[in-house]
Amino acid sequence: MDTVFKPLINNTELADVKFYVGGNRIEIFAHRLILSLSSSIWSEMFYPEEKEKEKEKEKENEKEKEKENEKENESQIHLDNSQKMIEIDLPMFQPEIFLKVIHFVYTHDLGFEDDEDEVFQVLEIANQLKIESLLNFCLFYLSENLNLTNWMKCYELAKLYNSSILLDKTFSFLEINSIKLFQPPHGLIQYSSDFLKDLLSLENISSKEFDLLLQVVEWGRTQSLKDGNDLINHIKDFLGMIRIEIMTKSELEDVLKMNLFDSSKILSLIEEKKDQKTNYLMGRRGAISKIVQDIKVVVLCSDDRSDYVNDAIQSIQQNGIAHVDHINGRIITPSLKDLMKYDVLFIYSDYNWSENQQTSDVVKEYVESGGGIVICGAFALSNEHPQKDFLGDIVNGFIPLSKGKVVRNHVNHLGKFDKKHPIMNEIKTFHGGNASFYVDTEEIYGGEVIARWDNGKPLVIEKKPSVESGLIIVLNIFPISSHPFSNGWNHSTDGGKLISNAVQYCSEKSPHTIQNIELSEN
Repeated sequence: MDTVFKPLINNTELADVKFYVGGNRIEIFAHRLILSLSSSIWSEMFYPEEKEKEKEKEKENEKEKEKENEKENESQIHLDNSQKMIEIDLPMFQPEIFLKVIHFVYTHDLGFEDDEDEVFQVLEIANQLKIESLLNFCLFYLSENLNLTNWMKCYELAKLYNSSILLDKTFSFLEINSIKLFQPPHGLIQYSSDFLKDLLSLENISSKEFDLLLQVVEWGRTQSLKDGNDLINHIKDFLGMIRIEIMTKSELEDVLKMNLFDSSKILSLIEEKKDQKTNYLMGRRGAISKIVQDIKVVVLCSDDRSDYVNDAIQSIQQNGIAHVDHINGRIITPSLKDLMKYDVLFIYSDYNWSENQQTSDVVKEYVESGGGIVICGAFALSNEHPQKDFLGDIVNGFIPLSKGKVVRNHVNHLGKFDKKHPIMNEIKTFHGGNASFYVDTEEIYGGEVIARWDNGKPLVIEKKPSVESGLIIVLNIFPISSHPFSNGWNHSTDGGKLISNAVQYCSEKSPHTIQNIELSEN
């Protein structure tokens, strides 16, 4: 059927159905036999049982006349009711979308050309006309093309059409992307109670369990403001789905203060975990390891020393990030299309860029398109090396650290930092090495300082320009360790972990809003 009937699509030859589609009544021709094979509605419309019986009776009556009026009867066969053009008005459909439906009916093929709105419209027509094969085709297509924009619509359609394939794929998508999807300030408050139950039933959701609890409570408060009912009445069914046993000791201590659970159980769990060492993966149901493995990173640098590049890649991979590519900016000027293949860009300068102005512009466009970057201040933000540093709009208030002179030959260590920030997880020591490269500036544009050098200069800065844009992390260092570079940061300290944490955190697009950070002594 793939090609045999294709020439008959919207062809008047042998057509016996004419559709008038849309407000302008665009004519689309079809053949009722082919239509009937695809849809129970069309089958009943074009070949009802009563008409079939009437045809049988008419045939018996006409047998006696057949011999006497053979020629006349032949013309009647061409003109009888079965060959008359059937006209059907479909003002509710768009002609171009309905023609795609007809194309599928005739070929079992449908090119959507990455237009999601088109898919949804075709799906709606398929449902109305009971074209089961097209309905299943659309649902399968959506299951293979889930993204951060269409997932909720796909979830609703999976429920509406009872599609286990689409629902399972949507749940898998939610497990992996929950950190990105359910961030403050909106979190879960905009969703229905049925959706919350489905979400909390997932086994491998990547959000921290404590964060889920906070968002459930916020959802309950929102509902209480709407109807005046008690908070507990709204969330009691969800509390039993929260897995308090996987929370960390400090999280359980906060839960205890909320008075939502049996205090004796919470105290027992706290006692069990009194000597527990926490890490970034704790307090989650399991998908976080898959997230780390699936992160796609590219090292974009003006460096063709393979030992330096490999050292940077090894640092990025410390948390289990497997997919790390390299673009040599000394030779290649990447396009936005090249960069959009990756979740995070890790950027550093060592030598001159091929086109540093053009590269700067493309990186800015990448961030504005939702991609995250980790950029190393020395020497990308230097104001001393016109061919090494980034130029243009990206450094005029877009990146949170201003350009400045690169300081070296002053040994520096990790100073004050925010111990609760994920980037600083398991960071105990950081020694900048004999050179301790950093950009000497105090000017911060719309960002927050997460950590400082021991001399008070910014070491780690975070900025998220807007809801649509990706996260920007500045590591005010030169990222190569002392393993290949004698003046690099001391590889026996936690520099590699710091780099890997920054990349991993950046890939999650700032799941935590940082306000009024209290810096503590190391």
